[in-house]
Amino acid sequence: MNNTKKNRLIANLLPYKHLIDSTNKKCFLLQFHPASELNTLNQIAGDPFINPYISIPKDIKGNDMLLLAQIDFKDIPLQQPFPSNGVVQFFVNKDFGKYHFQKQYEQFSVRYIEPISDSDYIPYSYSDKNHIASAPIPYTFSGILSVEPVSSFDYQYETYFSEFNQIISADERTFHEIYTICFLGAEHKIGGYPYFIHEDFRLKHTHLRKYDTLLLQLVDDDEYKIGYRDSGIISFFIEKEKLINKDFTDVYMHTEHY
Repeated sequence: MNNTKKNRLIANLLPYKHLIDSTNKKCFLLQFHPASELNTLNQIAGDPFINPYISIPKDIKGNDMLLLAQIDFKDIPLQQPFPSNGVVQFFVNKDFGKYHFQKQYEQFSVRYIEPISDSDYIPYSYSDKNHIASAPIPYTFSGILSVEPVSSFDYQYETYFSEFNQIISADERTFHEIYTICFLGAEHKIGGYPYFIHEDFRLKHTHLRKYDTLLLQLVDDDEYKIGYRDSGIISFFIEKEKLINKDFTDVYMHTEHY
């Protein structure tokens, strides 16, 4: 949908602007670049950077896990609960995304590396190139700081807008229809609100609502083939307090397929 049509739809939501704005969160929207364009630690896939004190995580078979993403938080202008520096790395096993709805195959590891000099990081080259044959094309990324309201598939949407589902436009669209078009949340990003293809996993599983902060979301699309095989969405969630304390020992990974 072009911006003109979207702006016309958003105009229908103006009477609810104050309530919508009350749900706002900051996020960092990712903009991808060919791996050779930027000299940065911020990257999707490719060879991870390590230092003399760390090694590559292994899967249960003893194989090197593959880099999914690497974020240098000194370049990410988000405030608490996100770190102001240090590097967070996301790894997955080589079978990631191969088996639909079989979570036992989706091993992953998320770790935080305390800030060191950029010159102390060295690229790690996977020795078994067949091991990474199914990995996506690597990208580096920059981004822009943005603000977004609760996404239409976030379980908290009903808390704010359950009473608003009347027709609000001349073409007889409901509040929820227009809101979903305007605020789906389907971007590559750090922070903000998540996007779901089917349903927020926290809607029915209330014990998982402790994972209240979106750490990273990657949405596979036609322009950037960043998913391992045919994963549609890969998102990572963490508890706010643990993120403040830079404790990445309890991260929840969610994947959905188109």
